[in-house]
Amino acid sequence: MIFNNEFIWYKDHFVHHLTTKDKMVSIIEKGLIPLIGERSIKVGEAKKRIYFFDDLNLLDSWIEELYLDKNISELELLRFNIKRRKWNYRDSDFGDYYLERKIEAENIEYLRIYSNNKLLSLSEQNLLIGKSSWQKIINYK
Repeated sequence: MIFNNEFIWYKDHFVHHLTTKDKMVSIIEKGLIPLIGERSIKVGEAKKRIYFFDDLNLLDSWIEELYLDKNISELELLRFNIKRRKWNYRDSDFGDYYLERKIEAENIEYLRIYSNNKLLSLSEQNLLIGKSSWQKIINYK
């Protein structure tokens, strides 16, 4: 998909953000805030941004690129709607899109994946074979 440097969706369009469980308390309290974090530094990014991807097929790529030092069980997959939000892209092949403004906590959901009512860890295989349920971040457990 090719876009201009800036783009705005005028209809519902949910995108995904991958993070570690230890960041969840802050996200619940403050939302997603543009920062220069350790992952930004790792990929050479020096501007405060919130990175996201819109295709769940890119989940493995994001894990391999940014979270090889983490166990899958330490990760959380979030989603939010970019309807009427100005966003940009840095690398469309990697699904490397970003926002420069905060996403309020009440607009964020997290994914819980179940198989036969058993909670599973986050992985591409589980996304394909298990049932998934998006839940409001304020109900995070």
